[in-house]
Amino acid sequence: VPRADIPWVAGRKVVAAPNNVRLASDLMLCSHAMGICADEIENEIVCEFLGWREAVAPVVLALQLLQYASLHGQEVEVNPLQQPLSETPIPDDVRSTVTQIYGLLCQQVEEPRFGTVKAQLRGQRCVLIANAFVC
Repeated sequence: VPRADIPWVAGRKVVAAPNNVRLASDLMLCSHAMGICADEIENEIVCEFLGWREAVAPVVLALQLLQYASLHGQEVEVNPLQQPLSETPIPDDVRSTVTQIYGLLCQQVEEPRFGTVKAQLRGQRCVLIANAFVC
């Protein structure tokens, strides 16, 4: 049963092409946009051939970030730093994953395909401050 605090797509097909699947170790980075392989694959040649050792695409990371913001966000007015903290704190592993997504996006900012990510995130609540995602 999927965790409620991680983004999932309802009705996802059980079988998917390898380019639409990631290993379970990438679950927190891409569960909304990609399928997750049920078994851990230890064969490095297979993983390399299927592209599972490459970095998660920045557009997938951005989608996941927006979904975390949607799941754990709260409406804040004017200045988020002056608002009371949410009564339901963001789980530590989600907070850690959001920080990891920021780092991975920073590593890929010079990639030609990063323009799509900027367009996705522009004007969206995607910056985590305390227990709120803000623009």
